[in-house]
Amino acid sequence: MLLVDVERSFQKTSFALGQMCREMYRKNIEVGRIAKVASSLLMAGMAPVSIPDVIVRRVLAQQKADGGWVGVQETAWCTKLLSYFNLEEVNGALTWLDRQQVEENGWGRSGRDMGRIPVTGSLLYLFPQLGAQASLQWLERKWLQEQGSLTYKAAYTLLAFDSCKYEPEKADLIQETVNWLLSQQEKDGGFAPWYGHPVGSNVLCTALSILGLMSYSVYIPEREPIQTAVAYILRTQMPGGLWPFHQLDDGAVWGLLALKKYYLYMESL
Repeated sequence: MLLVDVERSFQKTSFALGQMCREMYRKNIEVGRIAKVASSLLMAGMAPVSIPDVIVRRVLAQQKADGGWVGVQETAWCTKLLSYFNLEEVNGALTWLDRQQVEENGWGRSGRDMGRIPVTGSLLYLFPQLGAQASLQWLERKWLQEQGSLTYKAAYTLLAFDSCKYEPEKADLIQETVNWLLSQQEKDGGFAPWYGHPVGSNVLCTALSILGLMSYSVYIPEREPIQTAVAYILRTQMPGGLWPFHQLDDGAVWGLLALKKYYLYMESL
């Protein structure tokens, strides 16, 4: 696998997501999904000027008076998008997100939901400034309860810990999590929700696993598991730049970010 192949795949996905972003706007798809696609492009290095003004204006127009949008995940992606434009509305959105923590200090889909690892992990990955010690300790406790369950939960936990520069109270938790996640890699190089899952590998679990593992690459003795996971991403990409996943934009967003992180890592060697 050559680095030029990774770059070519990345460019195809960037182009496809750019087109998707404009098409979702035209079809009046919910702003949370539009914001996720646009944010991923910006996180992957695209200049803010490349995002059409009408998209930013629509996102702003749907912000509620309390600072949020519909739910925690939609608000997170809308806030991430606006953060690239230095808009003051971001402050109200972050305050709203902070107030949505459930009693035990994690986040769910709303303030009425229970705390969930995917929601909490992705939120702290996007906004480390929300990573209070109590929230990170909750995430550690929750992962210890669910350790060995789902690959994407392990990945979200690693992403949050790395983004917030959190050192778990359990000294060997990072190494344990990395080792377990590596043990879940399928024979085709990809990742499913768990090893041997009847549906098999998919781009979402694989991309999240790549991102989580690369956040702690020092704990991985060899690069081969990451390389085979990236090879799976390249091999399963459709000609148009996306992947066969039940929600095309969700899989492609994380696929794009995984390709970018791997490319930058390999380029730095």
